[in-house]
Amino acid sequence: MAVTLPKLFIIESLNLEDEAHHREGEIISSVLRMTGHEPIYRYVRTRAELSHFINEFRRSRYRWLHLSVHGNHDLIALTLDQLNAEQFASIVGPALDDRRRLFLSTCKAATAELAEAIFQQGRCLSVVGPVKTIRFGDSAIFWASFYHLMLKQNGRRMLGTEIEKVIAKMGTAVERQFRLIKPDADRKAIERLLPEKLPKRDGKKKR
Repeated sequence: MAVTLPKLFIIESLNLEDEAHHREGEIISSVLRMTGHEPIYRYVRTRAELSHFINEFRRSRYRWLHLSVHGNHDLIALTLDQLNAEQFASIVGPALDDRRRLFLSTCKAATAELAEAIFQQGRCLSVVGPVKTIRFGDSAIFWASFYHLMLKQNGRRMLGTEIEKVIAKMGTAVERQFRLIKPDADRKAIERLLPEKLPKRDGKKKR
């Protein structure tokens, strides 16, 4: 197993309307740089560009990949292209070798089906992403805080138990559940929702 660097590689792709004002990945990169880390940030618009920068991620030896894109249960949407689960996994999965992790900032796309397609392509340790839709502001706050807390606790490793604790803590803060998906011995997806339950707010139904 090759040695990877405990650093974050961010790839972002939004629709044309959101490009100017909602670059969450750029915000996360800025926050991490303020705290002394060295993330790499890349913006893409097409499938070809995604493939190019996924290859850069693989060569960089950075350990953690964050993808900030639009999506739903059936597809990943780039600015000018769309990918189904198999297409996406064929690009991203092989780069997640050497026990790397994938963090998906995309509405509804972090499913067991997508994660399993990725697990079959490489040695990815886990996939994390929101269960339902999430506002840009809440998403930016969640991810920037998640990475800050994880790297503050242990700048060189992201342990599974600590990931679960921080996801549950920050998910509660932004009132959204996140799906943590790991592979079993046969590379099949095992998922857990964090936090397990969201607090009930006065006058509103439980989400």
